[in-house]
Amino acid sequence: MLTSMLKKNLCFTLIICSIMFFTGTNYGFSQENPDENITAENLNNTVQSGYQFFQTQDLSTDINPFWTPEETGFKKGMRYSILIGLPLGHLVYGVAVWNWGENSDWKWGKERWFQRDTDSGGADKTGHFFAHYMVSRASYSFFSYTEQNQNLALAYSAFTAGVVGLLIEVGDAYTGKYGFSYEDLVADFAGIGAAVILDKYPAADEFIGITATYWPSKGFRKDKDSSYGDFAGDYSGWKYIMNFKLAGFKYMGYNIPEFMRYIQLDLGYYTREYTDYDLAANASPEPQRHWFFGASVNMREVTRDIFRNNKKAGWLAEQPFKYYHIPIGYTSERSI
Repeated sequence: MLTSMLKKNLCFTLIICSIMFFTGTNYGFSQENPDENITAENLNNTVQSGYQFFQTQDLSTDINPFWTPEETGFKKGMRYSILIGLPLGHLVYGVAVWNWGENSDWKWGKERWFQRDTDSGGADKTGHFFAHYMVSRASYSFFSYTEQNQNLALAYSAFTAGVVGLLIEVGDAYTGKYGFSYEDLVADFAGIGAAVILDKYPAADEFIGITATYWPSKGFRKDKDSSYGDFAGDYSGWKYIMNFKLAGFKYMGYNIPEFMRYIQLDLGYYTREYTDYDLAANASPEPQRHWFFGASVNMREVTRDIFRNNKKAGWLAEQPFKYYHIPIGYTSERSI
């Protein structure tokens, strides 16, 4: 059952989104709608003709091939479905999976950061960073279609992810286990900031990737009482990675060997044996923290080549690889 504070929080979210609904429809301007294909070669030509690392541009089919200059009812419906639907969906999810509202009194969390004796060894902090990074960037993928102005699209995506992050902490404040954690909120907004930078500056996005890989842990698979919707808390199945993509050099105008476009250097972090699922699978779990480095295949470049002649299909195929890392390559792991 929702507490009065959760109800107030939901009302606040709906009020803010309603204000944006009535005030945010007439921002932008018309642009030409170029019909050339987005390929590595075309982007490289743009680079050589004056593309700068911190160059920004207004929304067009170069950023989202589905973009059109006119405002439509479909765009409006999509815009406010995301602004209202994402926070509302997280509210329903939190009540169902994370037991929001089980306590009537506010609780403050004292979680700290990446110390070995914390609740998850810091995996929840990397998880918060990545989750809100993903929410912000995925939202921007939609807002780069619905809006005419890039800054407004970025503001909407950051706002949506920020509301979700705040809502989660308020919900956690009314549970017996978690509590309101400022550390989580810091991680949330750091992830949103990273998303805004990479969405705003395309050249930075060609160099840097923030991804994760997940496979359900043994304990999660064996726990008969586990909810499959709670996979986000199965930290022993997650690995979080920062990728440095060599393809970025080509997009900056450097003449690199073609094969280098497909190589990215990886640096990652993960923990094992911290969760209740691990305890169910192993009566004496030994908490572990790991970091790793290696090299893997840049799947975004692969999809661009596969769909070289169909920019819409290529753009869609590329989206999952902004977030999910396919572990094809070499990895060297170290325990902390």
